[in-house]
Amino acid sequence: MKNRWMIAGALALVIVLFSGCMINPAMFKQKEEEDSSAPSIVSDIEDDQDEDSQENEGDGLGLYDSVEDYLKTEEMQKMLDSLRASVSGMNIEVSAQGNMLIYTYTYEEAMDPATIGPILDEQMEKQASTFQMVAKQVKLVVSADEVLVQVVFQNPDGTVLSDTQFSSED
Repeated sequence: MKNRWMIAGALALVIVLFSGCMINPAMFKQKEEEDSSAPSIVSDIEDDQDEDSQENEGDGLGLYDSVEDYLKTEEMQKMLDSLRASVSGMNIEVSAQGNMLIYTYTYEEAMDPATIGPILDEQMEKQASTFQMVAKQVKLVVSADEVLVQVVFQNPDGTVLSDTQFSSED
């Protein structure tokens, strides 16, 4: 029972922190407005999109070629450092492969996969809309038809407890 409460608490914390790592496209406009000497990338992109609106309807800003490129930005690194600093009982690694953003949560203490796995899977399904929103927001700033967010929970030895993917297209 203690493990169940620990997992539920950790998962609730992950969800809250995860929602804080969502992309705000207005952040890019604000950053450009603060640096008035720089040309407005966002405005130029929006102008181009307006001109080609029928061809590009639904496209994002396309500021980055891939999720990997976006993950390397200073803004994302600051958000991820904040996320890592606020979680205890597990380590968080964030990586990207092409247009997939991967969050890997590694428990510091081994958990029983048969007990914890189904609980994590159930909770991931309940929070699907949160992770789909993250995928959709990342898609706004990368040049991709689809962005995936993968969330993996594992034991210290690498045993996977839960592995779920969410799409920007769901």
